[in-house]
Amino acid sequence: MNTSTKREAALKLLSTTGIWKSNYAPPGVKLLWRLGIDCPPPHLARFWSVFFVCGLFAGLSFGFLMATYYAIGRKKHRLPLWKDIRASGET
Repeated sequence: MNTSTKREAALKLLSTTGIWKSNYAPPGVKLLWRLGIDCPPPHLARFWSVFFVCGLFAGLSFGFLMATYYAIGRKKHRLPLWKDIRASGET
């Protein structure tokens, strides 16, 4: 059974469970499929695979949000970058 056929069988099985389609085929997984990356729907994947992928995504998302927050604060308060800070008497 090729990957596409296996995926369709899995999605058909998941559609009979009452689980929302957005949960068993979330946008991130659909994007990976479109990019040609073969991965199972989250409900059919091993626990640790889902744990690490979701953890990586959550970490990157949180990191992006915090970096954006601090960058906006730096611009709002017209602060220089760290590399541009000079101690008194330093040239």
